[in-house]
Amino acid sequence: MLFDAMIVIDLHRSEQWSDVVSQLDVTIPSVVVDESKYEDVDPGGFPLRINIQEDIDSGRVKVESASMSELKATESQFADWFWEKLGAGEREALSLMRTCRCADVQLCSSDGLAIQGAVMLGFRDRCICLSQVLRSIGMTISHGKYSEDFLRNALKVGGEKLIRGYGLR
Repeated sequence: MLFDAMIVIDLHRSEQWSDVVSQLDVTIPSVVVDESKYEDVDPGGFPLRINIQEDIDSGRVKVESASMSELKATESQFADWFWEKLGAGEREALSLMRTCRCADVQLCSSDGLAIQGAVMLGFRDRCICLSQVLRSIGMTISHGKYSEDFLRNALKVGGEKLIRGYGLR
């Protein structure tokens, strides 16, 4: 699984992170390490601090970095306006999906534009929503951006953009 920052943050919020990384192969783009450093107050009023370095150091989470040439090659596939709307973590995730070292990972993102971009690059079958990921290990989450409906819609819009060439060079 290739997770974006919001997936990491919300799995911590829902106290499911440890279970997920102990049962699945989790990869995150290097940018997400910093993007997911997060401090907030949980619903019970207690501080929520996220630091995934221990999981990285222990090997429970793998970090991959896209090179500048890999980022540029991915950027060259998209119209400037589309690329600029993507966050840094999503740009790196899409670039990593195009490389051999991440050729078999599935993108799990709460960003509809990132999912659309994956479809536009030909990776429709490599997108998955968090509810599907969690269900595979006997867990659940209830949030619209993690639902199969959200994923289906993003896949549909990405497919329409691909067919029309909208957002591509």
